[in-house]
Amino acid sequence: MSIENKLALFASQTHGQYSPFDQNAYMRKNRWVSDNPRNLAGAWIGSFRLPGMNKELYGLRGVCLGLSAAYLVKGRNWSTFKQYLDSPECHRLTLGIMNYQEQFGEISLARKIAAEQAKSQAAAQNGAAAVSNIKKITTPKQIEYVTTADAINLLVKIQGKINFISRVELSPIEDIEERIETLMKHIDSNFGYLLNIRGGGSGHAVSLTTGQKRIKFFDPNYGEISYPDTKTGREYFKSALYFLFYEFYKEYNNIIISRFTY
Repeated sequence: MSIENKLALFASQTHGQYSPFDQNAYMRKNRWVSDNPRNLAGAWIGSFRLPGMNKELYGLRGVCLGLSAAYLVKGRNWSTFKQYLDSPECHRLTLGIMNYQEQFGEISLARKIAAEQAKSQAAAQNGAAAVSNIKKITTPKQIEYVTTADAINLLVKIQGKINFISRVELSPIEDIEERIETLMKHIDSNFGYLLNIRGGGSGHAVSLTTGQKRIKFFDPNYGEISYPDTKTGREYFKSALYFLFYEFYKEYNNIIISRFTY
């Protein structure tokens, strides 16, 4: 049985709701992934290779981050969110975040290269000054890079009037049940959460919200899980998360929790 069918069956038996979603289908629909970088519709054009594929793909790798932010903006109602996904506003938000994102340390690498270039430029200017005082030495420009977190915080504030509150990184936990229990201790009612989960050399982004007396989890790969935000509802909710993490995110033992107003 597929994870989608498992989640749907479990939700139907425990007074929950499950709504499927597939980010890969969403990317293809919007032409945000292609084997030809000229065919993309405004997506980031870095290349990547999927496991088992012999060709390079171009496009919006990691669209999960943009979609998770979009869910914070419009995820209060699933049908409304589905309509929002096809809107120009959602496309701008998703593309805006993804085209800013750090890809495997590229921002850190860019900072390092910029620092080395500035150092070399200063050394060259100092050497020239030692020979001739005709040229005026100028201070190398300092380049500022926007981080993924900064981009998300700014864009969701502009489009959704949602304010970033705090960020906490949990210590890595190997046991899945303990990992989920620890996560849930940081989840209070009436807030929105963006979760970055990492492990095994990979990463993923999901959203969790607790408004309107519901606790909901959105995974761009598989969809939305929703339960009443009660003691019993949270227990069923944790069980549904266990199914998902056990099937697909066993190695994702590092979780970063960003809390937002909701």
